[in-house]
Amino acid sequence: APVVPASAGPRTCRCPSMCHPIWRFALPLHLCCSAMAAQKTAAPLEKEAPSGWRQGRCLEEGRTGRCLPNFLVLGAQKSGTSTLYQLMRAHPQILQPREKELAFFASPGKKERCRPTEEEMERYAENSRFPRRAELDNISGVTGEWSATYYACSCCPAAIAQLLPGVRLVLVLREPVSRAFSRFSEMRARIERQFPQSGPQRSSLPVVARRYLEAGGFEQVVLQEMARLRLCLLPNRTLGLQVSCASRTNVLGLSFYDIYIRNWLQHFDAKDLLVTYADDLALRPLSVLRAVDAHLGIQAHDYGKRL
Repeated sequence: APVVPASAGPRTCRCPSMCHPIWRFALPLHLCCSAMAAQKTAAPLEKEAPSGWRQGRCLEEGRTGRCLPNFLVLGAQKSGTSTLYQLMRAHPQILQPREKELAFFASPGKKERCRPTEEEMERYAENSRFPRRAELDNISGVTGEWSATYYACSCCPAAIAQLLPGVRLVLVLREPVSRAFSRFSEMRARIERQFPQSGPQRSSLPVVARRYLEAGGFEQVVLQEMARLRLCLLPNRTLGLQVSCASRTNVLGLSFYDIYIRNWLQHFDAKDLLVTYADDLALRPLSVLRAVDAHLGIQAHDYGKRL
């Protein structure tokens, strides 16, 4: 997705929902607006099942006989992937693995599996309890994963393109500042549970963690991450380095959608990636689900009371 050039001064912002004073104070315009540019210009929704996609297709792992994913819901974190999961699992042609977040290629602790071995792929297929060919063929179905850790993984696109040929990708994006604040709130609640106000360890909290609990904590955390992000996104860095660096600032860094999308599109065609939006999922869930059904090559389903 294109990055908006820094032709205007830092006091002029052409992305209204990104015009929070925090962004304008700490970053030049082209970084302020880059996330919104990606959100508005990413690959359009597919209207029909793509050519060459065969219903009931099973990418069979040889030793286990289980079918590896036909699709991956990549994230983004705090953007509605859990909601989409709960809706998609109601489709009779979607057979899910044993749990939502398998995180095989990238775990929450940022362990990235860039070159899985045959033995690891075997364990992935078996331990995840993906369906077997007969199960998919019986319903002309598909199977997949919902792992938000894949979205910002620097090496996942290359590994997945090689190991899961033909896989379809689904991405849910949210207004960038709202996503960042949601992540901040989650982190603050986690710290408050681990270090209660009356507990003896509250006073020994690291400065970084203490910022989450102070008045104006969001602004403090954002400004701290901004300083790091300005270094992460220097133009002389490769895209892979930008992704690896920015993803470590997971309150704000994961809202810079354009670098992560470009990282995936280095290894996949735009038609392989369906971009959906949290606002649409909340207000028009059936239209989003119809787009997902078409993208996966399965029949349009009546989700009924789940909506």
